[in-house]
Amino acid sequence: MTTSLTPLSLVPMEAEELLAEIEPEEFTLLERAVELVVQSQAFSRDGLRHALRLDEHTADQLVDELQVLGVVDDEAAEVTMPVRSLALFLSDVRAGRREPLVERLAS
Repeated sequence: MTTSLTPLSLVPMEAEELLAEIEPEEFTLLERAVELVVQSQAFSRDGLRHALRLDEHTADQLVDELQVLGVVDDEAAEVTMPVRSLALFLSDVRAGRREPLVERLAS
């Protein structure tokens, strides 16, 4: 899967729509999942489900989001983001959440 990055950002351009549409409580869960997976450099769908105490549907949705964000490769069951990139990535993700909101408020 080839992803393109926005200029000076670790967030794939394909993820911008996802970030704009995600609900605040889902976003908090997504942030927790990103931190858990990247810091541990370990990933499995079931492991994520158990660690965050999620039902199967929510875990599947979260894994799909992590793939769109370029954090994991579910087919290879691996973390694709290095730990050193976590802080910058989360900063970019949070900024991506704010920009669409600011644009909507301005119009």
